[in-house]
Amino acid sequence: EALLRLGDTAAAVAELDQSVGVQSSALGHYLRGIARLILGDNKGADADFERCTKVHMEEDFWWQRDYEKGRSYNNARYYHHLIKTSPGKRFSAAEVWRVDRWLRDPTPADRVALSGAGCLYWGAYDAAEERYKAALALEPDNGIAWAGLVDTHRYRGDLARALATGEEALAKGVRHTFLYNNLGYAIYKKRDYKRAETLYRYALDILPQNSQARVNLARLLERTGRSEEATGHWNITNAAPEFVWNPLGPYKYPALALVYALDVLLVIQRQRRTGGAGQRK
Repeated sequence: EALLRLGDTAAAVAELDQSVGVQSSALGHYLRGIARLILGDNKGADADFERCTKVHMEEDFWWQRDYEKGRSYNNARYYHHLIKTSPGKRFSAAEVWRVDRWLRDPTPADRVALSGAGCLYWGAYDAAEERYKAALALEPDNGIAWAGLVDTHRYRGDLARALATGEEALAKGVRHTFLYNNLGYAIYKKRDYKRAETLYRYALDILPQNSQARVNLARLLERTGRSEEATGHWNITNAAPEFVWNPLGPYKYPALALVYALDVLLVIQRQRRTGGAGQRK
């Protein structure tokens, strides 16, 4: 990993290829996948990412309990999706490494977007939109913020704007499990079941723990007469509560929860003082 981060990708691949341990190591396959992706070998990279996820599943671990395993498993899923949806693209080293932050500390933009999620939960739609746009000012491709904007417009009843916002995000190259799910649901409301299903499956491609996307997919399958496949998805969510991923995970830390809660309250209070419209009564 040190060689990769120093930019000596060829030397990193040589080290990994010579290592017997890499053949049975999820992290080894993950790092070699990154190296191959940087070198433009998308097919070889995808094979390594697929092997990384298989090794993890063979180990039967709960990814939430192990940072390194969670990092490589979830990132490998994301890289696989990126390769699948961008055929033939040559990814720069900067693009590749940017994905690797998946389970690291939230970025400043993530924190602002999460406070927007808190505003949305309480029905303060103007405040939520303000926070999501502030997050995008910090990080134009922040997936949490784009997904939140889609839901904000939908909750207001402006389905057309929700759809336009989601499509704009996809056009800008944003690939995020929440965006796929939220846009998929907006499209589902238009009864475009085929496209909605594609987006739900994309959401699960990236993060199988996205329980909301799995529930939405199960409901769509039931509506389109595929009850047997739907039952399989219901069984996954019902049989393994720990398989549910909480999008507001940082709230579980008391200090962060207090900071986010205060931020949400201050934003809502400011909206009320200025007579902001769009609040849920």
